[in-house]
Formats: sequence, C-alpha cells, structure tokens
Amino acid sequence: MQQKYTPEELRRLNIRRFYFLFLIFAICVIFYYFGEIVDFFGWEALRFDLFYTVHDIHRLIFLFPIMYAAYYFGMKATIIIIILTISVFMPRALFISPYPGPLLRPVLFTIAVALIGLFMARESESSIKKESYINRAREQYFSALDEVRDGVLLIGPDYRIRFLNDRMKRKFGDGMGLYCYNYLYKENNPCQQICKLTEVQEGATVEMECELPDGRRYQVVALPYVDTDNVVCQLSIIKGIKVE
Repeated sequence: MQQKYTPEELRRLNIRRFYFLFLIFAICVIFYYFGEIVDFFGWEALRFDLFYTVHDIHRLIFLFPIMYAAYYFGMKATIIIIILTISVFMPRALFISPYPGPLLRPVLFTIAVALIGLFMARESESSIKKESYINRAREQYFSALDEVRDGVLLIGPDYRIRFLNDRMKRKFGDGMGLYCYNYLYKENNPCQQICKLTEVQEGATVEMECELPDGRRYQVVALPYVDTDNVVCQLSIIKGIKVE
C-alpha cells in the first residue's frame, strides 16, 4: 500500500527534498567550475585534465537536479532549475572557455534538457493529479462503508488491515495496520483453518461462518478488492455486527 503522509509529515519531507535539491545543484556547480577553483587556490595536486576539457560531460550532470525537480516539485521548480542552470553556463561560455562555439553548445544542451525536464514535470504532475483523484475516490467509498450496518475489513496480502469501518472499530477497537489474525483472534500466526485470503486473491468470492472475539458466530462474505496500489486485497463483510 502506498505510504500516506499527514500534512505536517509531507511538509517536512518536502523541506528535506528541497535541501537535497539545493545540495546536488551546488555540487554540480562546483564540479562545473572546479578547474577554476583549483587554479584560484593553487591546488596543484588536483589539477586533472578532466577539469580543463570541453565541458559537455560536465553539463550532463545537471540532468540530475533538473530531473529531480521535475519528479518531486513539478513544472515551476523545473523551470527555475533550468534558468539557474543556463545562468551557471553563461559565465564560462562568455568569458572563460577557449574552445570554439562556447555559447552554442550550452544553449543547445539547455534546450534539449529543458524539453526533457518539462515533459517529465508535466507527466509527474499528471500522475500526481490522477493519484489524488483515485485516493479521493477511495476515501469517499470507504466513508460510505462507515455508514453500513455490517462490519467491513480490508485485508492486504500481508494480512495487515488496510481499512475497517466504524462499526468494527466500535465493536472490537481500532485495528488499522494490525495483522487481521492478531486483531480478531489475538493469534500470532494466520488462521490456517479459516483464512481464505489466498483464494480471494485468486478471484474467488467466499461465504463462510466465523466466530469472533465476542463469542458470536457471524456470516462473512470475502471478495477480492484491488486497492489503489494495484494490489489484490480481501474485502470482508461481516453481517449482523451489533454495537451496544
């Protein structure tokens, strides 16, 4: 199941991503001008030919921050990184490079990388919107299940509970994220005699009778449900759950 973040967790995660983007961009800039840095400080031991050649290879490393920005931050951040990238290239092209066509090379490279980055950013934003829509639909669906008079459990292939409705919570407590066998029967291993998870994952709809912790026997319908991460889970409907 895809990891869900609270707004505060997502904010902290994006701050870490921003600092990482800043770090990798700074490393790219230092590498791009490392020959000049070596000359300025007189670090003869670090004077390698790599730092004094045509900087086509050096420009390639800027692909990484551009792709990173496109994937995690979308179109606006990608455009900003592209502008910063061409700003880094210009001083060398205009004032430092002794090679022919010093301006044409970085401009052509930037155009090519910009097209790739902007395309990736557009696809990333489209994917985020689609995922957001799917997650909202899932939330609305399960919110409706909170209103039904039967108990409802969604159990993943790892036996962990991905969802349980309000009636189950009021009757047996909140078991979100717990193993179903631990939540329902206080066991440490799957219930080999009654578990139908494997059959349900293969597409079967199973009806059975189970005894739950309150000592009563219930009719249970277990059917396959494909969650938002494309994993086949077991949706269990437990009929006749009564809340005192």
